[in-house]
Amino acid sequence: MLLAGWIALLSLAFVTAGAQKYSRAALRADLDTLYKTLQEVHVDLFAVAGRPKLDSMVAAMHAQIAAADSMEFGAFYKSLIPFFEAIGDGHTCLPVASVSGSLPAFPFGVALPDDSTIQVRHNYLSDNSLPVGSRIDSINGQSAAEIIRKLVTLRPGERTHFRLASMEKEFYRYYALFYRNNSSGFLVQATTPEGTVYRDTVPGIPYQKMRSLMAAEKIGEPFRFDILSDTVALFDFRSMGGQYEERFMPFLDSMFRTLHERGIPNLVIDIRKNGGGNSALGDALMRYISRKPFAQIGTMLTKQSSQVPKVYMSMGYRYSYPKDYTDEMILADLNKREPFGTVSTYCTSPKSLIRPLSKRDRYRGKVWLLTSHYTFSSAAKLAWAFKYFDMGSVVGEETGGLAVSFGDMIMLQMPNSRLSYSVSYKRFYNYGATDRDIHGTLPDYPVSADDALDYTLKLIRGKAEPRR
Repeated sequence: MLLAGWIALLSLAFVTAGAQKYSRAALRADLDTLYKTLQEVHVDLFAVAGRPKLDSMVAAMHAQIAAADSMEFGAFYKSLIPFFEAIGDGHTCLPVASVSGSLPAFPFGVALPDDSTIQVRHNYLSDNSLPVGSRIDSINGQSAAEIIRKLVTLRPGERTHFRLASMEKEFYRYYALFYRNNSSGFLVQATTPEGTVYRDTVPGIPYQKMRSLMAAEKIGEPFRFDILSDTVALFDFRSMGGQYEERFMPFLDSMFRTLHERGIPNLVIDIRKNGGGNSALGDALMRYISRKPFAQIGTMLTKQSSQVPKVYMSMGYRYSYPKDYTDEMILADLNKREPFGTVSTYCTSPKSLIRPLSKRDRYRGKVWLLTSHYTFSSAAKLAWAFKYFDMGSVVGEETGGLAVSFGDMIMLQMPNSRLSYSVSYKRFYNYGATDRDIHGTLPDYPVSADDALDYTLKLIRGKAEPRR
């Protein structure tokens, strides 16, 4: 079970890339601690880049730090970005830094459909002269492709399409990290949906106000149920956060009872905006829609270390030990059971597959699952199991989360700069996946995420063009 989605966890740990300086000795100690800890905790740190490359990158960062008596926090943060990118694990990363100061933020919410295109999705200015849907060709003289190429290095993730999809939500923060915002505004050149060329200097929005606007957009129910017609219902499933588990079970019971009572023959489950969370919510959902025993995980590799139980004990988790056991006693016993530094392998046997509900209680209609490049972590595992065990049809985009992926991470801090970072200590193979399946869940009907719901409704009505 995934204990928490990485998105929810990182949201608690944003840092400020300000001008505070740290001594050469302090940052070299931070770098050494970081690399040592990553090797102790991560289940397979060198799987993607290889040890020689990461060793070389750490040596280069040491040389950069040694070249001056001190370094600003922001410069140290940026120096670590290529290193974390090279690790190639969407769960092992730095949190997105926030820029200190009062300079204005880029005033548009954007979509990044590919690695060279920036589209206006929201216009937060009172002046509506640049309409939604416009293609931004350049900002302050930098082309859209150049900007994306630089900013995407800030975003962790195994696939570029996931990194782009998740970067859309806080583009203004990524932009401010690499391109110092100008108090005089942003020179934007764009092409409107009608083909008109737009070129103007637009004012920014105060940074804190932009943060508030973006936060307000994220507020909403983690899951909701709507009946669209006599033949179609929509389950909008946006978060699998563990804090929702108690609410989720009665929600499912109520939703499926309504589906039974109304005799609705099509259920559309939308996880296009779901970045993961607690896999137990996915198991609970699939018990209602699967016609055969199922599992999300086939094989799980777990690295044993002292850091992981220390983090969980600091949050009150006691591993079922008696109350009179000290932290040191628990660590000693855990180390005795499974020595720190070893990797344990757990496999799901056919006998331990999760059984669906009885035929009487299961949903008997057709189920459609909508996915996107943003569908990640536990949500991506749900999508894989849904397709592998033939629970219905998948419509949309390849998921951002892969069939073979790292996961379950802890948050740690460097001792001097106090810079937070996350590190995975498990590797998951979705049920039936092998090392050849380094991809996400592939849709049965590949369409853009924005078009997935409309296309599904056309499929239900028998009016869609085949896209298989």
